[in-house]
Amino acid sequence: MLARLSSFIDPGFVLLLLAEIAALALGFWLTRRWLHRSWRSAAYAVLAVLAVRVALFGNPLAWGAYYVVLQGHADWRQTDVIAERFRSMLPLPRGVEFLAVGSSQTHALYRGFSRDHAELQIFSLAGMTPMDMELYRDHIIALKPKQVLLYISEFDLAADLRPEWARLAPVSLLQVADRVEMLDAALPPNSLPDLKRDLLLGALLPEYRYNFVFRAILSRAAQMAHLPGFRPERSSDDEVNYTALRARGQHSMQSQSRLLESFIRNLDNADIGVVLVEGQYNPKGETPDLQRQNAAFKQYLVALQRQYPKLIVLQREDLPQLTSADFDDAYHLSTESGHRLAGIVLRTARERLGQGTAITSLGTRP
Repeated sequence: MLARLSSFIDPGFVLLLLAEIAALALGFWLTRRWLHRSWRSAAYAVLAVLAVRVALFGNPLAWGAYYVVLQGHADWRQTDVIAERFRSMLPLPRGVEFLAVGSSQTHALYRGFSRDHAELQIFSLAGMTPMDMELYRDHIIALKPKQVLLYISEFDLAADLRPEWARLAPVSLLQVADRVEMLDAALPPNSLPDLKRDLLLGALLPEYRYNFVFRAILSRAAQMAHLPGFRPERSSDDEVNYTALRARGQHSMQSQSRLLESFIRNLDNADIGVVLVEGQYNPKGETPDLQRQNAAFKQYLVALQRQYPKLIVLQREDLPQLTSADFDDAYHLSTESGHRLAGIVLRTARERLGQGTAITSLGTRP
């Protein structure tokens, strides 16, 4: 039975779950057997809280249920965090040739191709930026891919910092100080003033990190009861995507570019290669500001390649130019277009990796 269970759930997680259950059982037995009667009630209360915590946060059935119940009732990042937490408890292929890391744009590009090509896996979170890549890098490195595929444009580097998303990262207690120090060095002063507190509390108290789950469940219950003032928290309005795209053209790329460099450097230290594909978005959303940023971004890619000689960069000119017909909205490719482009990206990346080809002209930081 245990062998069959481990084929559906990650063996390491199975052992951890069994150890937690055994520890709780031992705790209850010792409390009943040895603890003085005046202390038993308090001990039972603590053990009960720990048991509820394991039930709510420590098993894949709970996270699978949260994902099903909260589809459309939590924001896109929260839904992806739930899905990722569920997947982290399942057996995951390690040592794949390519691991695509990025936002929903990355998922839209590679999702179809990865289903029938085992050499490609995806790690994506809605709105994922280089800041998130650094916060999740230990999980990414643990998957031990040969190459990480990044699909990044000026749109990603101009993204706003989202502290409410950063606090959801599964940073362990021992890593909090390192991650906060890394972010403080890359970001303007006081960009994320409460992050250290949030990461510390999240590492100690999963109910703090994942409190959005229960807020969303209560919100959905209120919606089902038709209580006034409760509506889904996210919008699928396509105009929202175009507004976000055009607004990015007025933002700075400095902070996220520093975090991208840190991520590439940490992957290089882990002996993991990086293939950076210049992202594309729907031409209908282009503005003069975005065009200026794209010119600066191209120069940045050149400088990045010089700084990291092992880095493979595929610029837009190296791949088929996309048209509005290839997109479902402002920046997500259709399934058919994504499948076609993903195949070309992997083929071109293999050619570059085999030849050691790179861009060599001069460039400057954005």
